[in-house]
Amino acid sequence: MKVVTVLAPQQMISMKLEELRDQRRKLNKKIKELEELKEKKEQLDRRISELQLHADDLQLVELKVSRHAIERFKERVASVDDERARSILLNDGTKLRYLTLGDGKYPLKVGSVVDIVVEKGTIVTVISRGFKHSPGPETKLAILRKWVDYYVESRISNYNGQGSGEPMGFNDYLLKEYNPAI
Repeated sequence: MKVVTVLAPQQMISMKLEELRDQRRKLNKKIKELEELKEKKEQLDRRISELQLHADDLQLVELKVSRHAIERFKERVASVDDERARSILLNDGTKLRYLTLGDGKYPLKVGSVVDIVVEKGTIVTVISRGFKHSPGPETKLAILRKWVDYYVESRISNYNGQGSGEPMGFNDYLLKEYNPAI
């Protein structure tokens, strides 16, 4: 025998009302989530527009590189061909710093031990910070060999769980190891 519970009309209305209120709470919650997502999208759209403006500005930057700067780069930083030196010196970071700061002396890139000097829209020289005399190619090569050993040993130690974190980059190692006699 089946028992059927009959609800009074007032109880049925109360249950239906509570069900509708619950649905309304859920919809309001979803509306709030959608509004938050819309705000995030608008923030991203604004950031994309700002970055696009910077990218457009960087395309308009007319920065030149002097022959002297290329030679100093090859002497003090890396023995590369002229076009490679030019492309490294004219990176987007350099253009952005020039666009922001104008003529002056600033790092080639963030964290670099190399500064560039810009005068009248031309990179005129490259300076190695921290050295009274820049190390020559032979000295750099000798230190590079030591650094490779250090770097590989550090990575192996880190892999085996005995390391003390990220090994230092070559420029930092060069600053640490290079001690000119003068």
